Amino acid sequence: MVALLAAISLPAFGQPTVVSTVPASGSGSTQSFAVTVADPGGAAAITTVVFLINNGLSGANGCWLLYSRSANTFQLANDAATGFSAPVTLGTASLLSNSQCSVNAANASTSTSGNNLTVKFPLTFAFGFAGVKTSFALVYDSTQNSGWVSTGSWTVPGSGPPTVMSTLPSSGSGNSQTFALTVADGSGPPAITFVSFLINNGLNGAGACWVLYSRSANTLQLANDAGSGFSAPVTIGTATPLSNSQCSVSVATASTGTNGTTLSLNLPLTFTNAFAGAKSTFGIAYDSANQNSGWQGTGSWTVTAPPGPTVISTAPSSGSGSSQSFAVTVSDPGGAAAIATVSFLVNNGLNGANGCWLLYSRSANTFQLANDAANGFSAPVTLGTASTLSNSQCSVNAAAASTTTNGNSLTVNIPLTFAFGFAGNKSTFAIVYDATQNSGWVGTGSWTVPASGAPTVISTFPSSGSGSSQTFATTVADGSGSAAITFVSFLVGNGLNGANACWVLYTHAFNTLQLANDAGTGFSAPVTIGTASSLSNSQCTVNAGTASVTTSGTTLTVNVPLTFAFAFNGAKQTFGLAYDSTSNSGWVLTGAWTVQAPPPPVPEPTPPPTTPNTSIGGFTTMSATMRVKASPDECYKGLGQNVKWDFINQANPSQPCAAGKIPKVDQGYVWGSTIINGIAYFGTQANAQCIGEGALSKNPAGPAPYQTDTWSCEFGVSPYAQPNGPLPPQIGDQRPPRMYSYNITTHVVTDITPKLGGTPGSYCSPSGPNPLCIDQLWLSVRGVRTATSYTEPATGKTYLIISGPALVQGSNALDFFAYDVAAQKWVAKYQYVGYNDMRHWITVGGKLYAPVGKPANLGGALVQYTGSFAVLPDPPVPGSGNNYNQIPLCGTTSPTIPPQAAANSQCFAFQDVGDFDGVGTDVVLHEGRLFAATWPPPGYGSIFMSPPIPAGGFGQPNPSPQPWTRVWSISANYDPDPLVASTIGTGALADFNGVLYWGTMVYGIAGTGKWFNTYGVPTDPQALNLAIINTFRTATLFSGTNFTTGNPSINLLYGQSSFYVWNPTTSQWVLTPNNQFGARPLYGASGFGNPYNNYIWTMAIFNNKLYVGTMDWGYTAADAFAFVAQGQGQPFPNITQLIPVQQYGADLYTFSNTTSAANAESVSGLGNYLNYGIRAMLVNGSTSILFGTAGPMNLASTSPTTPHGGWELIEAIPASQPQGR
Repeated sequence: MVALLAAISLPAFGQPTVVSTVPASGSGSTQSFAVTVADPGGAAAITTVVFLINNGLSGANGCWLLYSRSANTFQLANDAATGFSAPVTLGTASLLSNSQCSVNAANASTSTSGNNLTVKFPLTFAFGFAGVKTSFALVYDSTQNSGWVSTGSWTVPGSGPPTVMSTLPSSGSGNSQTFALTVADGSGPPAITFVSFLINNGLNGAGACWVLYSRSANTLQLANDAGSGFSAPVTIGTATPLSNSQCSVSVATASTGTNGTTLSLNLPLTFTNAFAGAKSTFGIAYDSANQNSGWQGTGSWTVTAPPGPTVISTAPSSGSGSSQSFAVTVSDPGGAAAIATVSFLVNNGLNGANGCWLLYSRSANTFQLANDAANGFSAPVTLGTASTLSNSQCSVNAAAASTTTNGNSLTVNIPLTFAFGFAGNKSTFAIVYDATQNSGWVGTGSWTVPASGAPTVISTFPSSGSGSSQTFATTVADGSGSAAITFVSFLVGNGLNGANACWVLYTHAFNTLQLANDAGTGFSAPVTIGTASSLSNSQCTVNAGTASVTTSGTTLTVNVPLTFAFAFNGAKQTFGLAYDSTSNSGWVLTGAWTVQAPPPPVPEPTPPPTTPNTSIGGFTTMSATMRVKASPDECYKGLGQNVKWDFINQANPSQPCAAGKIPKVDQGYVWGSTIINGIAYFGTQANAQCIGEGALSKNPAGPAPYQTDTWSCEFGVSPYAQPNGPLPPQIGDQRPPRMYSYNITTHVVTDITPKLGGTPGSYCSPSGPNPLCIDQLWLSVRGVRTATSYTEPATGKTYLIISGPALVQGSNALDFFAYDVAAQKWVAKYQYVGYNDMRHWITVGGKLYAPVGKPANLGGALVQYTGSFAVLPDPPVPGSGNNYNQIPLCGTTSPTIPPQAAANSQCFAFQDVGDFDGVGTDVVLHEGRLFAATWPPPGYGSIFMSPPIPAGGFGQPNPSPQPWTRVWSISANYDPDPLVASTIGTGALADFNGVLYWGTMVYGIAGTGKWFNTYGVPTDPQALNLAIINTFRTATLFSGTNFTTGNPSINLLYGQSSFYVWNPTTSQWVLTPNNQFGARPLYGASGFGNPYNNYIWTMAIFNNKLYVGTMDWGYTAADAFAFVAQGQGQPFPNITQLIPVQQYGADLYTFSNTTSAANAESVSGLGNYLNYGIRAMLVNGSTSILFGTAGPMNLASTSPTTPHGGWELIEAIPASQPQGR
């Protein structure tokens, strides 16, 4: 025994030992190794544990880990084993890597049991480290170590699937969290292709928060609620969130990171309240070898609902008085913008009946006041407007109300006046709501309402501002009710001094106004409000005719329209004073006002249109008069040689331009137009040919400039597209459109183009950037494409609404303006993002509808106007008689273009009531339904029929677009060549004696261009000519009835019975009947026999005849074809030689009935062959019809006998009628 013991070598007393490594053997690219060590002094005596995997006991090119127990950290040796990495704490989302392995600190852990310490090392090996390896361990305490101990072997494979390592945090709770999912592949992160992360009740994609990451594209996708598909990919770091019913992903703050063989995906998730509860997390990784890790459970998470909003305070929290502004402050963890409504109640207890109960809506910025029974609220009024709400207990003055935000907090300032009948001790309560939760009612203080007291001055609106004229609304209150008020005084002056002031006295009993004399020693004779009288002193004039008084509960508001004298200019203060039969409020300072002199009239740099009122020829049965014609508006020298704003010299009509320059007429189209109360309103578009060609150009510098005998297109060499110019090169020929009113009786034309408000300062000076002084939003309008009349139901006022495509938003927005017809003022404007086109309006059942186009080839829709102009104040008095007034931005007073976000506003709001697969262009009422025309792309030119029209219109309460029926399309029902048909739209629509008429619109030679792009340009001249001729199309005219039966009767009136269609299989042109069973046209060839009539542009019914106007592009054909040829990079034959032009100018045809052919009224541009289109028809009752023409020509000829370009407005009457003056 003694010998045996002597033969055994025992360690020194107290030396730490290596117990084991688990597993001691095995293979794989990923493994968590549990290294157990011990110390006689207890586990706490251990200082360091070292673990090594390599070919032998060597740290070089090995996987050598160091664990420090006191710091609870890992370190990994570098490849040369000459040093260790910086330490990382176990349990944190940290990775350490060298060329052999990676260790994931997030999954690492330790445990103790008596003298034992176990350290778990989660390792992933690189495939380059493949082979049989040995594991070693070493443990230290403060004085000794175990020495290196071999603990097993491990085989690292040369290949294998990826692995899911961890999700951090692996557990927790909350309604939002950034999850770090770490995966690994032995070939390194570039081998990983996809990573998926899923949170749900179990491993189920339905009703889950399931995110897919694509490494090569660096994109995220979110599964739909059914788990049957993923959203479109969004690049990490872009501000595009992804969401479903369970969660949303903040793609902007998502990120990835790599370390050795590992890849970490950081996903910021926010969960919905409906997804609350205990969930599990899962991960899966794929690599390029079509291997995957399989789904791995990585942890758990409890989704909680976010904390709700809270009521902070009411200030003052106590006090007394018949008037007080209460500041109610609330808060929401989601920020002040998350707050939806705030309610404030003053009463004997928590009871709305017979109380003062206010509701504030944050999104609308409005107040509502509960009625006495507390079973309903008043109509909303906007804060800051001159409006008062009242019940029997209190009144709230919206003009003096306001809100402020600070971080998560919102404060609503509520100015209240209490009725004396509400006297007594009251309590105040508040409640706040966000989209999903509320605070519950919270008591916030007390207030004592007196039984009697003096009247009070509440506010003057506006409380500040400037101008030479303004209507001031002074609101006063009396606890005994508005009837108790006897007098109200309002004063504008340098201070509280009646001398040399504008001091007005209102007498309630007689409803009269008086104005103090200059000395402030007496008042004028009284004049009754509403009578056509005015009062004046040296400081101001009061217009009694437009003055008014309103009452609401305890309050009375006096609206005083003032115009100030120039000598009274400067900074002033406003004061108010109220009397009842026993007391008065005392003078109260209510605001400040800066009096300005009216701006001097600004000379219009461009001459007005001419009004020749001369008879013209070119008509067959009608007598026609040229009523108005565009005038030259600038001087032209040559391509790239012109000067910006080179205006016509109006002082020298015989030589309007300097030597070497010629007059140029930019305004070429009468575009949107309508008649209201005997006035024709019409807007224009400038240089349409150049803008159209420029918009089609794919060259960033724009097309090559060119000039013909009658027009020039400068594109990028235009001074308006040069550096520091406002326009991109493609549309350098854009000029601001003009808007006119034309009195059909007196023949007076007035330029009503919206101008800037206030004094035209340097911005409108001749040397400034906008010498025309045009409204800033108007500068972004391509042209006035639509115009219509609208009567506001709430006020009975009639408005002119116009719209046009917005240049600043590309093809994604429309600019809208509204004009008060009676006041002759522009009163609202807005840039509506989401529609890119609008061409026509129709009013049916008192509802206004319009077809529109949507951006990005998303088709189109029919929209119903759902806005209101009732929120607008009365328009301001013009400062100069030249239409200068600040146009409210959809009811606001901001002069700037709005942020392109909330398109839905009070003034200009629309609702989709029918969706199409093409751009909506025209609409008509037929057979009790709406019929809408569409253009490609996408889809084909079509006609859609609406469902039956509900009594209240298609809008609310039917919020979803209703299904429409396609009843005709150019491809299915006429043109057998789908390639060419895809370039043809549906033209004008009309219902004539119960029959629907419609035409087509051919995009010039777009069909030829599309054929070339598809099949190539033939090199053989004869084959080239055949391709051009066989793909050439002309406008077609149809009629139809019985659409509502599902079996319509459709007639081809003017068209072709067959076409040559290219067969790519046989490489031959095949004669093919049209898709209407080869129907022959009833009356004649397409285009009324004119091959260059490419567009049935307009139709109208006048004196029981159908008028049809065309666009004839014959004059521009050769140049347009050369433009396409330039884009193809080779010369083409002149198309007018292949297809001769018969006669230039737009055509006008009439139908006397529905069973006979059309009669030619004019085939030469209404007497001017440069009029290539009849864009507008305005029916003046049974008296006359007005035609607005369109043309690209902008250069004035040097010959007085040659027609000049520019739009024309022509009035025609039957030959038997007198022509007027």
